[in-house]
Amino acid sequence: MSTLDSIKAMHADVLDANPESAEDRERLVNELKERGNLAVKAKRWEESDCLYSKAIELGPTHALYSNRSMARLNTKKYAAAATDADECIKLDPSFAKGYYRKAQACEKLREWGPAYDAYKGCLERTKKGKEYDKMQKASEECYKKVCKQMREGKVSVDTSAIERDATTASTPPSLGPVGDSDEARQDRAKKMDNVVTEGGAGGDM
Repeated sequence: MSTLDSIKAMHADVLDANPESAEDRERLVNELKERGNLAVKAKRWEESDCLYSKAIELGPTHALYSNRSMARLNTKKYAAAATDADECIKLDPSFAKGYYRKAQACEKLREWGPAYDAYKGCLERTKKGKEYDKMQKASEECYKKVCKQMREGKVSVDTSAIERDATTASTPPSLGPVGDSDEARQDRAKKMDNVVTEGGAGGDM
C-alpha cells in the first residue's frame, strides 16, 4: 500500500465524507483542519497536504491555503506551494504569512524578483522584531540576486518602480523574472532537487 493510500485509509471517515448541510460542512472542515495541524506538528507533510486539500475543497480559507503551501514546501512541491500562497493572498491581502509562503516558494524556484516582492509585502505587514529582521535580511539577499539577473538581462524591469524608489531612496524596485508562469514554475520544479526548508512551526489557524 502506498503512502497516499495509507493516509486515505487512516482518515477515510473525513476524506470520504460528503456533508449535505452547511453546518455539517463547517464541522467537517474544522475536523480536517485540526487533523492537518496535528500532522504538521508531527512533520507528516503528505498527510497534512491531503487533509488540507479536502478542507479547501469544502470551504477554502486563506489559512488553509497558507497551511497547504507550507506542507507542499516541505515535500518540494515548490510550484504548487507558490500557487497556494497566491490563493492565500487573494483571499486575505492583509495576511503577512501568505507573502512569506510565497517568498519561500519563489526562492526555491529561483524566482528572485517575485521572492523579493513577496518579502517586501510580508515586511509591510509584520511588526519589527526578530522575525522582521530575519525577513529583512532574506529580502536583501533576494535583491542582490535580482540585481545580478538584471546585469545578465534575465529579468523584466518595472521602470516606474525604479524611478520612484530612486527618488524616495527607500526600498529597491519591484522586479520579476521573464517567464514567471505556472508552466515555467512546474518545469523548473521538476529539475530541482534542493534541500527542503521547513515553512514554519504549526498551522496558521
